[in-house]
Amino acid sequence: MGKVKLPTSSFTDQELKFSYWYVTHKLLLRKIVIIVLVIISLIFWTYSLFGLITFLLDYKKIDDQIKQLLFSPAATLLTAEEVAPKSFNLSNNISFTGLKDTFDLAAQIENINKDWLVEFNYNFRSKSTSSVVQKGFLLPQETKYLMDLGGADSNASLEISNIKWRRIVNYDKIKESHYRFVIENQEFIPASKPENPSRLKFDVLNDSPYGYWEAQVLVELYSNGNLVAVNRAPLLAIKSGEKRTIELNWLQDLPNIDDIAITVDVNFLDDNNIMSLKQQL
Repeated sequence: MGKVKLPTSSFTDQELKFSYWYVTHKLLLRKIVIIVLVIISLIFWTYSLFGLITFLLDYKKIDDQIKQLLFSPAATLLTAEEVAPKSFNLSNNISFTGLKDTFDLAAQIENINKDWLVEFNYNFRSKSTSSVVQKGFLLPQETKYLMDLGGADSNASLEISNIKWRRIVNYDKIKESHYRFVIENQEFIPASKPENPSRLKFDVLNDSPYGYWEAQVLVELYSNGNLVAVNRAPLLAIKSGEKRTIELNWLQDLPNIDDIAITVDVNFLDDNNIMSLKQQL
């Protein structure tokens, strides 16, 4: 009969000792883990409770600060000032001697707002005279001269009334599509004799897809960098693609003219000023 070989253990003495220790101390280890978790929980809840108590104690102070920020009269006024358009800038009046005791008056006006159109009435008034009241406008960030040709008093001052502001959205895109005027064939002919006029002749092309009921051409003559004369001409019912020849005369004596500014002045933001396609046929 052969011998039976009994299985032997592969554990070392150290492993057997650890296993015995773990079994005999298992309950103790569980208690230690539970105690550690309880301590961590107590720390977390203590911190949360401290934060809640602090918030409740400071709630009234925080609430008062928020109300002051939202409803403070000073803050409300500041916001209104930031949103509202800023007033336009006006220069001193300029007077140019005309014929037979008359004067051409001009005053530069500037709209510094980039999103606001302003419409108004204006005239030039002195103690004894007043020009006819005219309608005017300023496009966003536009600068131009308001004129009164052939006035009776060189000391008359510009007066503006009935001011109306209107916010404009996407102004740059509107201007790009609506304002396409081209000045061509410009020719200035100085007076050959004292009794002859100085003449300026040029063409105006409306290269936009829109026609306009009311527009005008503003002209400024310069000598050595100084403005020496102004003039204007109407452009009524100018259609899309239409070209017009403009000729302006100055009967007064003029110095040597070395620079000329020509601007088409049209309120393309006024829907009533835009001609329909049918009206242009």
